[in-house]
Amino acid sequence: MSYAVRILRSVEREIASWNLPNGMLVDIYLRLKEDLLDRPFERMVRIHKPFEGMIYGFDIADPNDPNRRYFFVSHMMCGQDEETLTVISAGLLPGP
Repeated sequence: MSYAVRILRSVEREIASWNLPNGMLVDIYLRLKEDLLDRPFERMVRIHKPFEGMIYGFDIADPNDPNRRYFFVSHMMCGQDEETLTVISAGLLPGP
């Protein structure tokens, strides 16, 4: 089964507000759209705190400084059709 990934406009605005290099933006959107197409529930993690739900995350390198890494995390919600996943919030954390 193939899934569709939808990103809320508020999340798109949040990601844009980070003023990331274009390469990082492209990588974030490609990973969200492509990594979750098949078997997304194997890639997402269920959490219970600070909220109940599914998250999907990955690390990403800064193209201007490959030694600098970040961790992108998104809160996901499954649609009523059970074939659509919606990104309802997102965050970017500095890596080690």
